[in-house]
Amino acid sequence: MRKVLVFLLLVISACQSFSDASEEKDWWQLAQKDIRAAHQLMMENHPGPVDVKNPSFQSVADEALADALRLADKATDGVGYAFALLAYGAKFRDGHFGIAVDTIDLPEPQWPGAIVSWRVKEFKVTKTLPELNHLLGAKLLSCDGKDPKQVLRDNVFRFYNGKPDQPAYIALNAPRLLLDDHNPFVERIKRCVFEFADRTKQEVVLDWRPFGDDTKKEYRRSFVKTKKTTGMRQFGRDRYWINLPDFWPDEEGVEALSTLFKQMEESLEEIRAAKVIIVDMRGNNGGSSAWGHRFAFLLWGEDYLRAFASKLAETSNCLTPEVYYRVSQGNRDHLYNLLDREKELGWSIENKKHMQKLIEDMDESLVRGEELLRVRRRVSEEVLQESPSASVSNPVQAKVFFLTHASCASACLDFADDLLSIDGVIHVGYPTMSDTLYMEVRNERLPSGNAVVYFPMKVYRGRCRGDSEYYTPQIRYDDFDWSDEAIENWINSIIDK
Repeated sequence: MRKVLVFLLLVISACQSFSDASEEKDWWQLAQKDIRAAHQLMMENHPGPVDVKNPSFQSVADEALADALRLADKATDGVGYAFALLAYGAKFRDGHFGIAVDTIDLPEPQWPGAIVSWRVKEFKVTKTLPELNHLLGAKLLSCDGKDPKQVLRDNVFRFYNGKPDQPAYIALNAPRLLLDDHNPFVERIKRCVFEFADRTKQEVVLDWRPFGDDTKKEYRRSFVKTKKTTGMRQFGRDRYWINLPDFWPDEEGVEALSTLFKQMEESLEEIRAAKVIIVDMRGNNGGSSAWGHRFAFLLWGEDYLRAFASKLAETSNCLTPEVYYRVSQGNRDHLYNLLDREKELGWSIENKKHMQKLIEDMDESLVRGEELLRVRRRVSEEVLQESPSASVSNPVQAKVFFLTHASCASACLDFADDLLSIDGVIHVGYPTMSDTLYMEVRNERLPSGNAVVYFPMKVYRGRCRGDSEYYTPQIRYDDFDWSDEAIENWINSIIDK
């Protein structure tokens, strides 16, 4: 998931013009060839085409292919090529599936001097150039006679992954409403109507212009302005704030997570006995679920989590979801290559053994010509096997607040599955993103060399969190200011109630 969001920012931040040589390419042919190749790779490696529980998948895939090829026919440059490929992936509404164009220099996007954000049910102007300051805080009512949500659906969600009716995706994509990224398949907005606090309205003719260096940075922050550094701090007596913004860490990130876990181990008794613990997930788009499991087992302890899971199992039939991997040589080779990245992925010895067994089973399934390989979720099985007495008490006396931003997806949602089932954990912040039942991404470069297609390899059966289901906080934060100061003040107001 993280790679997906990095690409979306790449489209916005690319700032070089096309070279004369690139303009001479037959972009429509390159686009058609890459779209067909992506479709073929999906058909051969994605669980969807052979998933009997999702009979509509094939019709969505057929529609995506046809629509993208129609756009590809009109591609005359790299921008048209890129958006034709984007349209193919966006049709599936799955953050784990799509195409990233990563080698083409895209032209500088433009803006009309104002940034729009969304919370609850309103689009509001949250940043402007000085000459448009009178628009700050104004509500966006329409653009070119269309409701903003419809504009977002037509101009943005047709080309960018996301679910147009879910709050996290609307919030994350709202700033694109007033952005011209030179998509040749979208007509540039000419005028918008704004409403002010006194209920007066004004129609504004948009004056499109390039970003300056400062406004470009501000625009980027309007998308992902919550990135934090992994770590732990105290923010008052008996109050701990733990940042977990990255489950797909680079070498420096791995070191930061290891340092955090060591600090927690050294102060574990004090942390557990604290008044409040904030688990801050701002900036976390997913990655490896192993990091979340390690955190939970460290803070609550293995005995309690095993006992708690055993107790829940008496009343729930979805604690041990089954997993089915799509059987293919490409998927098998990718799993094998993951063994070389075990440290980066936060694997334990058990994780490594599980992967080795999975590869052996995949090899046998390839020989038998099977399409799906059934695997039970390893962590849940471990928890439920040889569970200690369900009477083990919760070692964490602190009130735990699980803080999410709209960017929480994939492994962040897996972590939410775990934490929000534990007694005493309170979900606060903003609604999360959502996942389909298709997970665990790998990618392949497409024939032109200009892009990669990324797709999931496995499908869940019996997961407690349903297909495309998201989490809504018990205590919701709907302000536009997500700065550390604003969030900490808000958290303190909740604690002190």
